[in-house]
Amino acid sequence: MKCVEAFKPIITRSINLNRIMKEAALHAVSNVPILITGESGTGKELLARAIHAASPRANGYPRIFSLIFK
Repeated sequence: MKCVEAFKPIITRSINLNRIMKEAALHAVSNVPILITGESGTGKELLARAIHAASPRANGYPRIFSLIFK
């Protein structure tokens, strides 16, 4: 299954992160933009790439932007 394979690079024992990954997998198959927020170094880009890989748009380039607000 493409969706399960997409999230394999993310290794965790966290119940909260497992919940987030299940929710991300559900949204990955839809055609809506997803905004991921969080502190630097928390794995936002890794999650964004997994969502992209599980999506129907996986053959194109992912649109990942880093915004820094001060």
